Amino acid sequence: MNVSSRNNRSHYRRRSGNNYSKKNSGTSAVLNGVVACLSGLDFDHKEELHAIITQLGGEYSGALDAGCGITHLVIDEPEGSVKYRFVQQILDDEGKGDDDMMKKWAKELMIVTSGWVEACAREGRRVDEGRFALRSSQQQQHRDNKRLSRSAN
Repeated sequence: MNVSSRNNRSHYRRRSGNNYSKKNSGTSAVLNGVVACLSGLDFDHKEELHAIITQLGGEYSGALDAGCGITHLVIDEPEGSVKYRFVQQILDDEGKGDDDMMKKWAKELMIVTSGWVEACAREGRRVDEGRFALRSSQQQQHRDNKRLSRSAN
């Protein structure tokens, strides 16, 4: 996607590569710190969610890359999603070294349905992602272990 193909292109700023995040002077801080990537959604739904995320103070990235600080993958159905498969591949890989950093990112990545974004907008606050989680078993185990270690301290 290039900038000239977007409507109101002056309202988009370049993040990295071919990813764009909409600038909006009327944003709130509900999703401050959220960097979302959308996958497996039709174009109109993606555009709607993109607008909501940025209006609520979050950022959007078209590419799923740990180096971009992606915190949330928004997806309704994992079947057919290259981005979801990418995360699963990282989680299933038993590699060492730099892969450990990628695996940590993949385990901490919040994979939520589009309902989470819509609920945040409707309620005017960042709602618990757990209500809308679409997680792999490895992610769930990692989160459970973190919770147990916190409660033991």
